[in-house]
Amino acid sequence: MVRDKFKQNYEFIKNNIYLCNSDLNLKGAKYNSALLLGMLSAVQNKKTLYVGEYGLGKTTLAETISGVVNSLPISIIATASIKGHPELSHEQLIGRPDLGRLNQGVEKVVWSDFVQVPAKVIDEVNRIPESKQNVLLSGMQSDTWSFLNDYYISEEGSWFATANYKDSGNYSIIPPLLDRFDICLESKSPDINISRILRSSHQSQLDNRNLLAQYKSILNTDDFQTGIDEIKHNFYQIVKQSVGLDLLTQDDKLKIQDEINSIGLKTESNLFFDLLLSEFTSCMHYGHKRSTDTCPSGCHYNTYACNQISSPASVRTQKAILSYAKSLAWISGDKEVGVNHISTVAPYTVWHKSFLKDSHLNKNNQSKREEPLALHLSSELVRDINKRFKQVKSHQEEMINYIINKEYSKAESKAKTMDHPVFSQYVK
Repeated sequence: MVRDKFKQNYEFIKNNIYLCNSDLNLKGAKYNSALLLGMLSAVQNKKTLYVGEYGLGKTTLAETISGVVNSLPISIIATASIKGHPELSHEQLIGRPDLGRLNQGVEKVVWSDFVQVPAKVIDEVNRIPESKQNVLLSGMQSDTWSFLNDYYISEEGSWFATANYKDSGNYSIIPPLLDRFDICLESKSPDINISRILRSSHQSQLDNRNLLAQYKSILNTDDFQTGIDEIKHNFYQIVKQSVGLDLLTQDDKLKIQDEINSIGLKTESNLFFDLLLSEFTSCMHYGHKRSTDTCPSGCHYNTYACNQISSPASVRTQKAILSYAKSLAWISGDKEVGVNHISTVAPYTVWHKSFLKDSHLNKNNQSKREEPLALHLSSELVRDINKRFKQVKSHQEEMINYIINKEYSKAESKAKTMDHPVFSQYVK
């Protein structure tokens, strides 16, 4: 089964490259959230932001997952990655004019490694000034890059970016760019037991420098796609022979994507998703949650999540919650998405998106926790929503039946008696 192969790759990375603790429990199986969710993100060609302190493996993890999921040597991933710094130029990000052709009056672009490689890594993205972050937006949206009168369509693949915690050398990441990252994960310090292993063992690395020269020879050629496919095939064979690991192939990725997409939602999961989104996107006072509106003092709904967040969950975020919930169901061998899958993954998809109000963050800044403050508080919001769901689930079921049976007057009457925004949303 392809799920077993996925788990074998996960275990190899965990035991040989990114030694880490388990902090995620799924049906009794323990995983490391940064590694597991990063891999699930990569096989679905999604975009992951890794945050943490300096030197705790963010870049290693991003490059390793990219290599494993795309059957590419780490040296190729590293060579093609963007290294964030204040002087980063448009040409370094995307490409430069072919000066020889330009002298002949022909506008031709020499595209950067980053644009061409199918697995993209941006190291220290928050060291790129805000004005230059905009360059990444269109490529992240459609895999299409334009410069001068030329354009390049990249092979669809995964994106990873790393960001150190804020210091004097960092910039803010602009909200539109943050919103394009489907999930945000923290790379944490190893505990003393793992540190002891690191002191006494030699870590493996999935690399082959000979293939790097082959990669360089096909850049900006018409044979690039054929050449990169050959490199993938060769590297797959090399890794299998040297360490006995079957890397994930393109066919494996497509099969995993099909299996994840085919997973449906339980009826109660749909109801919980309704409740979650109503608190993350609606406002009973202004009709819709907006970052430009201020919650009125003494609002009747001040115990709901809408009162603690500064901006609504975007459509991208809503899709990400569903996609990763299906991914957790898939890795657990479940046929349908349960409430627990949505509850587990939702905080990871929202906490990085300027989601929580500063007042809420400041009020709880010194709360006891094991996660970053914004992730911890996002998890608390979801837990509170889960508690409210248990209280109103039967009423939601009744409301849905009214709507299905076209008993709209009963639905409207029901909505007026219920003290939760989800019911007013149902009858809009």
